[in-house]
Amino acid sequence: MREPAIGVVGATGLVGQELLELFEKRTPFTIDKLSARTFALDKSYDFLFLATPSPISKEIVSLAKEKTGCIIDLSSAHRNDPTVPLIIPEINGYLLEKNPALIASPNCTATILLLPLAPLHRLYTIKKIIASSYQAASGAGALGLKELLHNEPPSIFPHPYAYNVFLHESPRSQDNFCEEEEKVIFETRKILEEPRLPINIRCVRVPVERAHSLSINVIFERPPKEAARILEESSGLLYHPSPTPRYAEKRDEVLWGSLRQDSTDPCGLDLWVCGDQLLKGAALNAFQIFDKLSSQIKTCL
Repeated sequence: MREPAIGVVGATGLVGQELLELFEKRTPFTIDKLSARTFALDKSYDFLFLATPSPISKEIVSLAKEKTGCIIDLSSAHRNDPTVPLIIPEINGYLLEKNPALIASPNCTATILLLPLAPLHRLYTIKKIIASSYQAASGAGALGLKELLHNEPPSIFPHPYAYNVFLHESPRSQDNFCEEEEKVIFETRKILEEPRLPINIRCVRVPVERAHSLSINVIFERPPKEAARILEESSGLLYHPSPTPRYAEKRDEVLWGSLRQDSTDPCGLDLWVCGDQLLKGAALNAFQIFDKLSSQIKTCL
């Protein structure tokens, strides 16, 4: 059985570096580091990861299809495509059984939101989600982290970052969601296969390094009496009595806690979660997609 040929495009970015570290620690495989700026394939790949901005991902996919068995795209380029599966392995990993040639990994906020909500939805059926996200600097890449940690110009944010909290980005108009919020809404509906699910979310940038937090209010069709047990037994989650972004940093699991019944509705719950934006929100999710796929096809390698 031969070793799979694996390439990572965009290996010098924060997510690309995180992905390479996962492979180094958890597999014996050699990974080719490919440049997004001068992309070219001089050999075929079994797996090609795109840790690249959306416009570059779109261009690379069109160039790489003939020489790549499976492309795992971490950008938003193909998430809206109905023919491309949007995968969180713990939730809809069964879609990988078809061995798709192109796979999208979701938005980090949507992933951290869905890890606790999907198992509850299976049993109680969600009627409505209201959430606020508190998003880390790493979500804006290396420049975002530099501005937070070192106050380095030029600024990529509309407001001073250190010691401040502000809306993630300006909406296209005052009565609309911003692009980040639109991504979370669309991707949540797609992964849950609930295209009309009512969702209201506010995305906020906070001075935290690499873990996103979410305050979630969710209403179900019936009282979620076993919610705590379901969350405790669900893959990818870990209970913490007081989750914080600092506790969640560099953990595979999304931390959950502060679970309480909605005081206005017996079918409602309030929940607080924190998850590492670079790990489960990005690199780890893509790595888990690879791990599941490679276990399916290892006899062919």
